[in-house]
Amino acid sequence: MVRSDHYLHKLIIMKVLYREWVAVAIIIFTLISLAVLPLLYWVALSGSDTVFPLIHNFRLDYFYYLHLMKQGLDGNLLVISRFTPENFTPRLGMTLFPILGKLSVFLGSNLPLTYTLSRIVFGIVLLAVIYKFIRLVYPESKVKRVVSFLFVSFSSTFWFVRNDGGKLLVENAFGNWTSFDTLHRAIFLPHHLLSYISMVLVLIFLFGKKRSAPILQGNALSQGIALRENFLIAFFTILSGLTNPGTFLGLGMIVFFSGFILHANRSGFRLWASLRLLRGRTSFFAAFVLTVFYLNWLQNTNFPWTAVRDEERKWVFAVTFPDYLGGIGPLFFPAVAGIFFWVRQKISTIKVVTLIWFIVPFIGLFILPGLLPVSNQRLFEWGHYIPIAILAAEGIFEVTRRIGGKKLLFSLLISLFLYSGISIYGTLVHDFGVFDPNVYNIYIPKDIFPAFAWLDRNTPENSVVLSQGYMGNLIPAYAHNKVVVGHPTLTYKSAEKDQEVGKFFRQDNMIFSKNMIDKYNVSYIFFSLDTPPPNEEFLKTLGTKEVFASEKLRIYEVESIQQ
Repeated sequence: MVRSDHYLHKLIIMKVLYREWVAVAIIIFTLISLAVLPLLYWVALSGSDTVFPLIHNFRLDYFYYLHLMKQGLDGNLLVISRFTPENFTPRLGMTLFPILGKLSVFLGSNLPLTYTLSRIVFGIVLLAVIYKFIRLVYPESKVKRVVSFLFVSFSSTFWFVRNDGGKLLVENAFGNWTSFDTLHRAIFLPHHLLSYISMVLVLIFLFGKKRSAPILQGNALSQGIALRENFLIAFFTILSGLTNPGTFLGLGMIVFFSGFILHANRSGFRLWASLRLLRGRTSFFAAFVLTVFYLNWLQNTNFPWTAVRDEERKWVFAVTFPDYLGGIGPLFFPAVAGIFFWVRQKISTIKVVTLIWFIVPFIGLFILPGLLPVSNQRLFEWGHYIPIAILAAEGIFEVTRRIGGKKLLFSLLISLFLYSGISIYGTLVHDFGVFDPNVYNIYIPKDIFPAFAWLDRNTPENSVVLSQGYMGNLIPAYAHNKVVVGHPTLTYKSAEKDQEVGKFFRQDNMIFSKNMIDKYNVSYIFFSLDTPPPNEEFLKTLGTKEVFASEKLRIYEVESIQQ
């Protein structure tokens, strides 16, 4: 009887696991949980007198995103850089972050927590959308769908082991590019994740099913469906561009080449006939062209968008095919086999799109370098791991069906996942050691936050605070003030200002200091851990008064602004 009950329980468990949605949910939960582990570890390192503000990437960029959210919290959808004191016209850019700032009010959470929740939610949604895409590719094979999804979720780069003073470290062969790291790409930057979501949804709407009749044809129901489809295509196309222009460019190339190949094939590869690819995709191309013009206009208007444009031109990396293959990892080889099996048969439209998606990043990196309007690092953000994983599933199943059978299939799958597991272990070990709990602009002393709160409550919005660079990166994330110097890319003439700020805080040149305050319209001076102690006599002569004081900092107001 005991054996019978045990067998029954085992059978029930197997049936539950065999249900596709359960397997998918387990995969998503496992990946997201692993990706969140470093963040939980960093939080646990916080002392009783410090706060870890949920940083997860380059900290200067992180506080830039928070400062955009703060502007949204202050009621601004059009944003500026508060890391510089000049008055530039607010623009519609990086729009997700102001919206997240507004959302934090409804959630009742602070900005770092809202930011982190968006990473997790968008990571889950992206995985769900990718699985929807996979279902369209393999509508009749549950096993291929689940294996493809496992590959998408857990595939890794090639890696090597390095001896670091007697300690063995596992490192990715292509460096620490987040787009290739298993855990980093799962819940990295919210705007990158949302752009990926938008890209996959556009591909699904355009190619994943038989399109509805054009809006001006058919009955009212079909017209309504067509109108909704075209609206969603246009909306997610624009959203992709406004959240991450790099992914947006990849989407445009995938759609163009896919449409061209599909229609050219049907028309016998006659050029003019193949231009019918515009038919039924007008909403995409209209939205794409409109967004391209807007982004080009934005990057040629005023600071900081011009600085982002100029910085983009500097970030060009020498990438060889072997280098890039190291980032793709071992799934490249079964993916090539998958292409071989697909091209020998009549395949669906969505499979053609998957093939094009596999090919387009290689075209961008190795055939069109320098011709595209973005740095080649942006081409890493085209979601290349998705078509590679889907094709790899086809390759492995078809090869093992012909030689080796199920035993070889299971051996290959287990080997690949063990290989990825070692890479994931290496990522976790690396990430656990990234942040030093003794660095005060990473683990922020709690008694600094009341000063930020005082600035936010008691000073005019966008009034200028003079501080050193470390605190200059924090102040706009927690208060509605501008600073003289902060993020180096987002501070106008940052090198010049950095020298001026250092000279001011030496507090030994009254004429220079008065001129600097007047030059940058400084209203408040912020003394903290990154500055020398205040020289009371110098500051009094300068025409300031102390308005906030705590053990570790002082804030002085420039009295001359009070009228």
